[in-house]
Parts: sequence; structure tokens; C-alpha cells
Amino acid sequence: MLVAHRWEGQVLVSAGGVGLVGPYRAEDTGARNLGMVMLTQMGFGVGQVAEAYGLGRARSRICVRRSAVAGRRRWSGPPGGRRR
Repeated sequence: MLVAHRWEGQVLVSAGGVGLVGPYRAEDTGARNLGMVMLTQMGFGVGQVAEAYGLGRARSRICVRRSAVAGRRRWSGPPGGRRR
């Protein structure tokens, strides 16, 4: 289970007691979005990531898509499916 720990203006996201993203400044949306991309690429579901960050599922998908580096995205699904 992902948990976002917030203290003194900092954020650290962990799973099972292991820090995965951060710490970074809470107001740094670029770091937040990059963290969301990293977590989804590690295999955590968008819903899990959204819950940890306190975002709605639709908003988290937007953040993940906008922050993914072109050419490094991995879209899941059947081969020959939707490509960007």
C-alpha cells in the first residue's frame, strides 16, 4: 500500500516502509507528477497512486500522461493497441 508522508512542507511516498519517491517540497508539482509516473511504471495502479496523493483517478491519469517523457512511455495492453 502506498502512503504519502507529509511533514514540514516535504513529501515522501513509501510502500511497506520503504521510501520510493522523495522527499520533495510539497508545492513542487513537477516532482509530484514525476513521482506519479515513476510509481505507475513500477507497477502500482493509477488508483493506488491517486489515493496516496489524495487525487481523483481521472486527475492522476492526466498528471501521469503530461509528465511522461515522450518515447519512454509504456502503454499496457495488447500489441497493436492504442499508441501515442
